[in-house]
Amino acid sequence: MTCGRHQVGELLLQDGLGDWGDEGGLVRDVPIEGRRLDADPLGELAQRHASRPLAWSNATASATIRSLSNAISWPFLIHQSVWSRPLTVLEALEAGGAVKAAVLHEVGGIPRYEEFPDPIAGEDEVIVQVKAVAVENVDKMVAAGKHYASKQFMTQLPVVPGFDGVGTLPDGTVVGFGTPRSPYGALAEKTVVADNATAPIPEGLDPAVAVVLATAVTGMSVRTAAGFVPGETVLIQGATGVAGRLAVKVARLLGAGRIVATGRDDEALREVQALGADTVINTAVPDDALAQAFTRAKREGYDVVLDFLWGRPTEILLRTLVPQAFAFPKPTRLVQVGESAGSTLTLAADSLRTSGVEIYGAAKGLSPATMGEVYGQIVQWAQAGQLTFDLEKVPLSEVETAWQRTDLRGRRLVVVVP
Repeated sequence: MTCGRHQVGELLLQDGLGDWGDEGGLVRDVPIEGRRLDADPLGELAQRHASRPLAWSNATASATIRSLSNAISWPFLIHQSVWSRPLTVLEALEAGGAVKAAVLHEVGGIPRYEEFPDPIAGEDEVIVQVKAVAVENVDKMVAAGKHYASKQFMTQLPVVPGFDGVGTLPDGTVVGFGTPRSPYGALAEKTVVADNATAPIPEGLDPAVAVVLATAVTGMSVRTAAGFVPGETVLIQGATGVAGRLAVKVARLLGAGRIVATGRDDEALREVQALGADTVINTAVPDDALAQAFTRAKREGYDVVLDFLWGRPTEILLRTLVPQAFAFPKPTRLVQVGESAGSTLTLAADSLRTSGVEIYGAAKGLSPATMGEVYGQIVQWAQAGQLTFDLEKVPLSEVETAWQRTDLRGRRLVVVVP
C-alpha cells in the first residue's frame, strides 16, 4: 500500500515516497518513486544537517529527498533496520552506498551476485568486513524455506543468505561472527552483527579454514553427547559428506578402536577408508543385504553411532541391534545429527526395549564451557596439521554458479571475499 502518513523513528514520510507494507511499518525494501539519489554524502546539505536528527515535517522530508535526486547507477532503497531509529542526514545519504553481495530475491531461488545496500551499524552493533563464508546444506535449506530457522533469517526479501563467517572488525581484528541482522547476511562484502556476536580467531589460521572449523564440532559430539572413551567402536552413518569425513578424522584423533563408515558411493567410501575408516558399508543395497553388512561389521557391537542419515539406513541398523536370544545387550549410544536419508523412521518397541540402544540429540552435553573446550581442541589439531580440511574456494562473484554445484565430493564450499 502507499502510505498516508507513517512515522518511522522520528522521520515523517508523505504520500508518494514509496510502498509501505502493513500499518506497523516497512516490511520490505522499496525504491522511492523509482528515483535515484546522489551517493555522495559530503554535499552542502549533508554538511549543514549532518548533526541533526531527522525530525522534520512531511513536506520538508519529501522536498529534501527529492532535491537530492540525481541519476546514478542504482536505486536508493529504504530499509526497516535503517529507519528504526532517528537518523542524521549524513546517515540517510550513506544508506545509499552499496556493497557486492549474494542477493536472494525469492524463497527457493538462487542468490545472484549484485549490489546491495550498505549495512549501517545501529546501537550495540558492529560492521564486519567479510573474508570467508562456508556454504553448507543448512544455508540452502534456510534459503529454500525448508529449515525451521528460515523465518528467523528470511524476514524480508531481497535478502543476503548466510548466518556466520569470518571477517575483520573496523580495528582489523580477525573474528568469527554469527547471526547478522536481516536482511544483511554473511555472503556479502560487509555485514552487520551485534557487537557481542563475534569472537577472535586464533592467529595464523587462514580465514577459509577458520570458517569450517565448526563443521568438525559435529564429530566431537561422539564425546560431548555420547561420552565416547578411547578404544570404543564408532559407526558413522553418512561418512562420505564433508561433516562425515571430518567425523572419521575426529574419531581417529580421539582414539577410536574401530571406525565403521557408511555411504552410497563406492569410490567415495574408498576415500573415506583412506582417511581412517577400518570398515565401510554401501547402503545402496537391498534391505536384507544392508542388515547383513551391519551385523558383520559390528563384531562385539557398536559403542557409538554418529548418524547423519536417519531414515531407511538407521531403521535397518536399529533392527539388527535387537538380540536374537535372552542376553544382556551391549549399550549402543546413537547420536542423531542429520536426516539426509529421511526425516522419519519406524522404530519397533524392541529396538529400544531389548537392544540397549540409547538415542541422543547432537546438542546433548553442549554448554558455553564444553563448546569452548571442543573448539579449542579442534583449533589445536588444525594448527598442528593433524586435522585437515578439504576446501573448494570460490570468489563471491561466482556465488550463483557455486550455489548450484553438485560435484564437490566431500569438499566444503567456501566463498572468499577479496
